Amino acid sequence: MDKIFKANELFKEALKNLKNRNVSIDINTIHKETYNLMIIYKNNYYEKNLKEYLRNLNLSKDVEEKVLNALLKPYNDKYSNIIEALSRSLSQSFQPISGKLAELCAEYELQKNDLKYKIDYEKNKNHTDIIIYYKSNKKIFHRIEVKNVSLRERATRGLIFDGDSLLGFFNQPNEFTEENVKILNESCKSTGGYCYVPPELFDYLVEIYEDAKIDRFKKNIDFGRDMKYFVENGNLP
Repeated sequence: MDKIFKANELFKEALKNLKNRNVSIDINTIHKETYNLMIIYKNNYYEKNLKEYLRNLNLSKDVEEKVLNALLKPYNDKYSNIIEALSRSLSQSFQPISGKLAELCAEYELQKNDLKYKIDYEKNKNHTDIIIYYKSNKKIFHRIEVKNVSLRERATRGLIFDGDSLLGFFNQPNEFTEENVKILNESCKSTGGYCYVPPELFDYLVEIYEDAKIDRFKKNIDFGRDMKYFVENGNLP
């Protein structure tokens, strides 16, 4: 099934919008713009397809009943109705594109700090989203797991098995329970990495947890600078 929209196109559009508005571009502003664009395109997708479907109906005065029946009418052999067809197509596109956009935001931050693809870092290799290399010895590397807006259980598991640091754009503070915070903090401590989170979430964690419990948490605006430090020194600051 064709994707509704492509991550690379959305990312370029978001970057162009921010530059046109002459605002400061960092890892969070560009992620917010890409995420907002994705929501806009999602809503446009629903509206466009529903209008096209209803345009072919001969609606009577009893519009409400006819529209309801039309929307619940079998769509084709694969989907039971038009709503299911649209929702399934959207859900199959939304999640992978959402993850891809988060990775593009991370890569933008690396390139903003003068890191070069296939020289200083690689993507989607050895079950890891991004691998950063120490320039003096490529056998020394740091693995980055990139997550979008939701932590989910697999994020903590993924960090334990496939990452040394976690970079995310999390917008659900309630996911950062004491247990999850403990797992993430101890995992990063064991690998010499950090859990990079949005500034607002970091400030929230500072308010509710003791420093020792979140000493491996940092603001994600520090991500690019820290990775440049790793390339130059072989460890994180």
